[in-house]
Amino acid sequence: MPRRITVVIPTHNRPHLLMNALHTVAAQTRPPHEVLVVNDGDQPLPDTIHTLGLPLTVLRAPTRGVVHARNHAVTHASGEIIAMLDDDDLWHPGHLQAVTAPLHAGATFAYTDGLIRLQRGTDILEDIPFGLDATTSVLRRTNPILMPAIAYRRDLHDQHGLYDTALPYYHDWDWYLRLHPHVPLTRVPTPTVTCVTQVEGGSSSDQRNPAVEANFQQFRRKHDLPELPVHNFLTALRDPELALS
Repeated sequence: MPRRITVVIPTHNRPHLLMNALHTVAAQTRPPHEVLVVNDGDQPLPDTIHTLGLPLTVLRAPTRGVVHARNHAVTHASGEIIAMLDDDDLWHPGHLQAVTAPLHAGATFAYTDGLIRLQRGTDILEDIPFGLDATTSVLRRTNPILMPAIAYRRDLHDQHGLYDTALPYYHDWDWYLRLHPHVPLTRVPTPTVTCVTQVEGGSSSDQRNPAVEANFQQFRRKHDLPELPVHNFLTALRDPELALS
């Protein structure tokens, strides 16, 4: 039965945000066994990241993007469980306790609900609840899972490969679709993570990013998906085909 938890946090030249994320890891009611921070930026990380009492290791990765950084960490992880966190997102104190409970009971992949936090700069505008069941029909329509909300057995990568570096904007959704025919995606319907979205845009899922559409079509062809809207998590909540409103 898996017990040891490795937390993976890719980061790129955002030391202040990284510290905020690490503070939420340090506040967990179930502490992790290992925290791997993968720096693929061109700046060194501040020494203050080592002052939080975490079992933290910094890995240096070539500047090739977040997917390569995640894969680099996964190949170095010593825990049987992988838990993902991005440097601009936040865990609530009970997150690891909640998301790993199904894994300790025998599940291989679990995820919790979350909050989408709309911000303008540092001003918090709104926290919007997000939670979807990862059924076949939903997975083939939109991405129902927040990546900082997931935890899974490390050996899933031995069976199903690493994250697809050809899909920088859709590697998470691609991973869930690859797992879904073989592995139950267990939902814990409790919001335990906060994902920050800037209303001015600029995130990797921003529909105004000109590279997103081309990568989406590549992703869609890989999984033989029909013509679909290019959703982010907020627009998915308003999709009438998902009957969420």
